[in-house]
Amino acid sequence: MTTYITAQIQAMASPDQPNYIYKISPTPPPEPVPAIYPPSELDEKDGFIHLSTAAQVPRTADLFFAEAPHLWFVKIQVERLVPLHRIEWGPTGCVSLYGEVTASDIVAIESYQRDGEKSWAETLMNGKWLE
Repeated sequence: MTTYITAQIQAMASPDQPNYIYKISPTPPPEPVPAIYPPSELDEKDGFIHLSTAAQVPRTADLFFAEAPHLWFVKIQVERLVPLHRIEWGPTGCVSLYGEVTASDIVAIESYQRDGEKSWAETLMNGKWLE
């Protein structure tokens, strides 16, 4: 319990905490977005939701979705998650969320088609929505 509370206090107080984190999916999200955003099979298996900071999104896309021709990016407002859930911030920008993402946590959903033979990092280079 102490670790959880400490992590929550650190997350709320961290000046380096981003405003948004992202869920990457090779399949389109359900429409309309349900009250509780469905976790992926990997998320269910691992017991947490795999997310990325804006800086990590291109690397995550290239590492885990290199062959996917189309990806969807769910933009989630961190401020809404921090008081309710445990969030672990990895040193490389990988984020683990122990809890649920609700429809009200989601700010936007963007879809991108990979640009030919380019990597996801190259395709997303001008994505101004990543903040």
